[in-house]
Amino acid sequence: MLFKKLISHSLPVFIFAVLAAGSSDSETSSANDPVNFTRDNAGIYCRGVVKQLLRDPDSYKYEDAYVESNKVAVIKFRAKNGFGGYGQSLARCTTYRQGDQNWFRAELIE
Repeated sequence: MLFKKLISHSLPVFIFAVLAAGSSDSETSSANDPVNFTRDNAGIYCRGVVKQLLRDPDSYKYEDAYVESNKVAVIKFRAKNGFGGYGQSLARCTTYRQGDQNWFRAELIE
């Protein structure tokens, strides 16, 4: 059983050119643009903050994402629990702007 953690972590995120180059949209993204979650990008943006909440961050395996709004996504993932076995869990990830940087916060919800 994974313990619910209500600890929020934040860190600045830098948008890599690889993401923009791999996009099939006609819109381009820059580091100064606010992030809007989609099912495709939520797992990428939230990976670091979700891993910080885990007992064994290297065991994180992304499965899926559900976008609640353009600023909130629920990430479904698998990771090792306290007994060494893998369990499925959910984390709510929120994005916000502070100054000219995008920041992300996550909390385990299941």
